Amino acid sequence: MIKGFSIFIATILIVGPILALNFTSSPNARLGIAIAFIVLFATGLGFSTGVSRDTIFVATATYSAVLVVYVSGNLGDVGSPGGATGAFEGSGNTTSTS
Repeated sequence: MIKGFSIFIATILIVGPILALNFTSSPNARLGIAIAFIVLFATGLGFSTGVSRDTIFVATATYSAVLVVYVSGNLGDVGSPGGATGAFEGSGNTTSTS
């Protein structure tokens, strides 16, 4: 029973911020969501496991790095300038045939 609950919480801590950040456009709100999930992750790790403080720090730093990349990227703006495909637009030689 506890193992199933732990798996459920771990899934929420991974999928939750992705969904929440995907539907939020305000940069301040996105940062607040990321911080909230980071605090939940660190707190949950600290209270639910018997790992040392340095392990909690390393795991939280890794989790934070992933969320920061998601917050700072334009993952939802595919095709817009600066988005996933926009970075390649206008690069190289473009010759007009007309």
